[in-house]
Amino acid sequence: MFDTNVLVSASYWFGDPKRTIDLAVSGVIKSFSSLSILNEYRGVLARDIFESVEGIVKKVEFIESFSVILYPSCRVFACEDSDDNKVLETTFEAKADYIITNDRHLLKMKKFKGTFITTPKDFLDIINKPNL
Repeated sequence: MFDTNVLVSASYWFGDPKRTIDLAVSGVIKSFSSLSILNEYRGVLARDIFESVEGIVKKVEFIESFSVILYPSCRVFACEDSDDNKVLETTFEAKADYIITNDRHLLKMKKFKGTFITTPKDFLDIINKPNL
């Protein structure tokens, strides 16, 4: 489960966020998203990146191509930043193992209903760790 900040970073720069997205694109991990997360992504691309309408459409279609789009059926009020609750709602619906984010409010939680909350770098370290 990717937070919007990871989606934005991976859309424009190389690094750990892009490497985590590449794992979903290649089918190594499963990606979940929701309309509310995709709408937030669209807004950030338009407002902060000044992406063209055509560019936004292509980027959203790309995310939809490797993600399962969910429609969360319950509301969550667990994060101190209420904008981040949409991520928790989608995670709960997906029963995801991880939220991959660089958002300090989510990272402070460390875990939500059995889902670990981690940075892209830490997630890559976890999955690349050899089994002993």
